[in-house]
Amino acid sequence: MTARQPRFPALLVLDGHDELIYLADPASWQAEAEGMQLMPDRDRLLDVDGHLYAPSMVGGGALRALDETMTYEDFTARVRQHLFAQADTCVSKAGFDSFAEGMAIVASQQG
Repeated sequence: MTARQPRFPALLVLDGHDELIYLADPASWQAEAEGMQLMPDRDRLLDVDGHLYAPSMVGGGALRALDETMTYEDFTARVRQHLFAQADTCVSKAGFDSFAEGMAIVASQQG
């Protein structure tokens, strides 16, 4: 059986930070993973289907699929926290109906 792989776009969710990092494709994930000190026990990659992945201890952008997902309600709250931290968007007006739409809002903030 093949391990589940993330579907992009995705977000990097860093423990203890409100800001989210938009990842358009596997190449953008590799670039972020190489340039950061990720915490495998706390940081997560969230894919467009709501599945969560942990960065591997071996580094190099390897991911370990977790047996958990982020609920849509938790995702909505995280995107709103991100927008509030950016301080240039009216959080109450930020509406979206799917993980993909919420990720597109985050992408538009990264410019």
